[in-house]
Amino acid sequence: GAERAVDRMSPEMIGLAMDLARIPCDCEYIAQRYMPSVRDGEKSLVFLGFEYQHAVLKRPSASDPHEFRCNESLGGSVAVYEPTVFELAFAERVLRAYASLGCPVHYSRVDFIDTEDGPALMEAEVLNPAAFANYSGKGESFARKVAGYLEALIARPGDAAVTSQAAWAPRERID
Repeated sequence: GAERAVDRMSPEMIGLAMDLARIPCDCEYIAQRYMPSVRDGEKSLVFLGFEYQHAVLKRPSASDPHEFRCNESLGGSVAVYEPTVFELAFAERVLRAYASLGCPVHYSRVDFIDTEDGPALMEAEVLNPAAFANYSGKGESFARKVAGYLEALIARPGDAAVTSQAAWAPRERID
């Protein structure tokens, strides 16, 4: 899986990692600054098009202070979460940024953490996101909405309005 080579490095190790990055290798990697607020939880907001559906708060293992990933398989927890208007607007801006690059936004999830500077994007799942509908208790109604969304998309495959913001924009726009 994607997390097979995930590790957290001390600031002293960063210099070593930068030196190692100069060595040619047949591998891919990504490095990002560790943000301690990940221990407070990662908020995951699920959307159909640009219409918000539900959200969860994922937290890393409470029993392992060194674990920073929120995966349940690593001892993390998941709980239903109600996002603020500001958080919804942030997630919508993320999705609109993807749409502005020509990426279709149909079924997606925006994950972020809180920082002193505001929300920090952790991940935007725009291809095959986990929906966490089982936690929200909205599994059946969410499935009906997904089916209706896909039926409308199939009925008008060439209609740019269906594949862009017009057909599935929130009823009340948040700017």
